Amino acid sequence: MNRPQRNVAMYKLLILLLMVSSVGFAAESEEIEGYLCVPSYSTGFVFNESGKWVPTRFNISGDKYLLKKKEAGWVWNKFGQKRYSRNCEDFDKEGYIKCNDFGTEIRMNRITLRFQQIHPYGYVVEDVKVDGKLTPSFTIGTCSRL
Repeated sequence: MNRPQRNVAMYKLLILLLMVSSVGFAAESEEIEGYLCVPSYSTGFVFNESGKWVPTRFNISGDKYLLKKKEAGWVWNKFGQKRYSRNCEDFDKEGYIKCNDFGTEIRMNRITLRFQQIHPYGYVVEDVKVDGKLTPSFTIGTCSRL
């Protein structure tokens, strides 16, 4: 093998090695341990002192959520709480995950890094209280990889 042929063979080998190492790096980067999700807006309805349901915006300042990979699967919880939602599915091929946290439905997309949280209960219950705990709400926000 002459020198130019040997150089071409070396370049081909180098390119092949770079391709193989980049595939390994891409696979490692897919192993995300979790996401930190911060709400941007939260709206819904509240039962006021006059006995009427009225639209409202909820104060979400300081709220943060964790979507984290555990041994048993993905879990969702409010940052700082020890109680985890164990009802998360795996991510589907479009990048969505769905969690159910005691009636509140959470959906997150790891491609867009957006989430939405829907709490549908409150309006239809008989024992309505003015404490703001049983209010239907819709929250949206963004997530970042941990």
